[in-house]
Amino acid sequence: MKSVQNEKGYTLLLTLIIIFIIIIFFSSFAFSAMNQQKQIEKTDDNYEVTAIAEMGVEYYRAELLNLIKNYADLTLIALELNDTLPKEKRENIDTIKNRYMTNFYDEINTLPLSKEVNPAPQKYFMVKGGDIPNIYNNQLIIGVIGHLSDDNTKEIEVTFSLPIDLIEFKLSNDGGDEESSGSMNGKLVPPPDFTKTIPDPFPPNGTKACSDVNGNFNKVTCYTDNLLNFNKFQETTLYYTGTKVNGTVDNENFHNSIIYTKGNFEISNFNKSKDVSFMINGSGKFGTIESNGNVILQTNNASSFQNIKIKKDLNLYINGFATFSTIDSEKNIPDKKEGLILYSKGASFMSINDLENSTFEIDGETKFNHASSFINSKIHSTGDVTASQLKFSNNSYVYFDKEINQSQTFEVKNSSMVCLKDTYKLGQVAIDKSSFIYILDSSAGTYKLQNSEKNPTFLSQKEFDKVCKIAGGPPMEPSYDYTPFIPNENEMIEKINY
Repeated sequence: MKSVQNEKGYTLLLTLIIIFIIIIFFSSFAFSAMNQQKQIEKTDDNYEVTAIAEMGVEYYRAELLNLIKNYADLTLIALELNDTLPKEKRENIDTIKNRYMTNFYDEINTLPLSKEVNPAPQKYFMVKGGDIPNIYNNQLIIGVIGHLSDDNTKEIEVTFSLPIDLIEFKLSNDGGDEESSGSMNGKLVPPPDFTKTIPDPFPPNGTKACSDVNGNFNKVTCYTDNLLNFNKFQETTLYYTGTKVNGTVDNENFHNSIIYTKGNFEISNFNKSKDVSFMINGSGKFGTIESNGNVILQTNNASSFQNIKIKKDLNLYINGFATFSTIDSEKNIPDKKEGLILYSKGASFMSINDLENSTFEIDGETKFNHASSFINSKIHSTGDVTASQLKFSNNSYVYFDKEINQSQTFEVKNSSMVCLKDTYKLGQVAIDKSSFIYILDSSAGTYKLQNSEKNPTFLSQKEFDKVCKIAGGPPMEPSYDYTPFIPNENEMIEKINY
């Protein structure tokens, strides 16, 4: 039986099969290539959107670092300026630090919530939720979202570590206790730091020029080189680059203010003022002064005063020789705590009339040219003393370190005490039963008794040091060295979650 072999169409079928296989192979290859390209593009987009989010993290870190540096510098300036003020005017250090820390926290909330990444406006980063959250436990936690397209975003949660303090400070002098500071200081009126009489730079950076030079100032801080008078001067800080005020102060509208002068300063009458400080980086020349309370004058050179009328507290700190004409103390004023508080490097007094509740620390030569009388007052002179008539009463305490040459009445009464440590030449000495004049027994001198109820008492060195002692007044104030806190930018990011 014959087999039939018919191969017609076989070649065509084989060709079609081969073509079909080739199409399937190349289709698979093309699909794989296209899929791989899309995956590459997607990966690139992920990298880019992540980079945009990371740019946002770096941006906010840099902004925070700039804010920290800015407010640290502002805090430093405020603290150093505060140190130049008289003790009565100074703010607590923590109050200043907390105020600027609060301002720092407040400004964090003003940081831009979104920022475009040039040149494409659709590329930007933003804060999640559209708001900077509140700070908790000195940490700022925010979600930074990188935006490449509506379908492609990336969020990074970052925890920024914020400083506890904007200023680092350490004690340069801790003040010590009262006993140790008294033995070291030995001053009834500790002198201020005269190197800080005025701020440096003067005026401080950012201070505006005064708009009114006619003396009408109310709750402003400014500088001027032309000041006509102090007609209305309330709650004002003035930086004065001139040398003289031609007008007078004779009203109660001058109060709660501080005037800094760069050089010498001169004014004729200065009356009825209250809660006012003059900080003069030169010499001062004053006519009549009448203090209604808490008036402070500090000069950095020799100064002169014509007539002083003490109603309430007047504080004078003179970094040089002080010259006075007449000093009177008004009597029976309610709430009067202190009279004249004086520190000077030498002093000359023409006449002092029943000055009460006053304290003098004269670090140098002292001259009482005419009759001088003190009531319930304390006086310490470290230099030679020349005097005519001296009267001390009502719990007054006097200590003269050096030679005293006195010619007329020397009266000590009503529980008062005078200590003479060096050579003495006294006029007519009168001591009542409740009072004492103590003299170091190794000192040489002369005196005459006139209507005196007792003799001076001579003491050995040990006894004298025990009885006659300058406690130094209040303990020295602690002083500080300030350093702005600038964090390490690599340590600002405490934690980051992708």
